[in-house]
Amino acid sequence: MKPYLSRDEKEYFIRLSAMMVLLEEAITSYAKAKSTDKEFLKLLRTGRTNLQKALQLRGSALEPSAKQEFLKQSGRLEFMCMPKPEALKANKELLQLRSVLPMKIQDFEDWYSVVIEGTCKVCQRQDYAECQARRVMTDYGVYPVNPEATTTCQYSYIDDEPQGVGIVGDAMLKAMQGRAAG
Repeated sequence: MKPYLSRDEKEYFIRLSAMMVLLEEAITSYAKAKSTDKEFLKLLRTGRTNLQKALQLRGSALEPSAKQEFLKQSGRLEFMCMPKPEALKANKELLQLRSVLPMKIQDFEDWYSVVIEGTCKVCQRQDYAECQARRVMTDYGVYPVNPEATTTCQYSYIDDEPQGVGIVGDAMLKAMQGRAAG
């Protein structure tokens, strides 16, 4: 082994030393927990022992001046985990996904057909610009029933004739229309 640490090796040696400290903390924490698997704890301790031996072996190969320089430089460092640019981008995308509800096209079409039929078909709102269903359909590019409408909601398709109420109401409405014509 070389009697000094190259720049890259120094970085790895610092990381391994920091890992040793973190591993010691993890072992202490797991040892306190009653639910920790004994085999798991044994393997953690074995890993700590092997890492410690590896660090000691590499450290013993260093010249005294190289050891002193490493200790001096590493004493000025504080261990921090910083995300790489790729990790930052992935995290940003993940946060954006958490604010969006993914929905299959078929499910969305089913939803808006129910909204159109159950809400828009009978809607007579004067404040249609404030309608949440209209806002969602506009945001997602649902083609309106009446795109040229300016004084009513573009998704409304109320006939000019009065609306009946169910089968009985429709039959009564037709009967009244037949008397008026006759």
